[in-house]
Amino acid sequence: MNKLILKKGTATTVRTMCMKMKVGEILLVEPKDWNQKRSPAEMLRRLGIKTGMKFEVTEDDGGAGWVVVRIG
Repeated sequence: MNKLILKKGTATTVRTMCMKMKVGEILLVEPKDWNQKRSPAEMLRRLGIKTGMKFEVTEDDGGAGWVVVRIG
């Protein structure tokens, strides 16, 4: 987390971290880290359209948050 550099503007910490992910890496987004109305899947879908990056987002049944996998 110390090496994470946030750009100013509308980028969230989760978005910045996802943009730095390499193919095959996994990120757990906890509800305390996500305060938006929609799930991270919507933000990552839009990010994929802009950048060509592909993500798979699965919601954890136990309420622990969302698991994000970079697939492309």
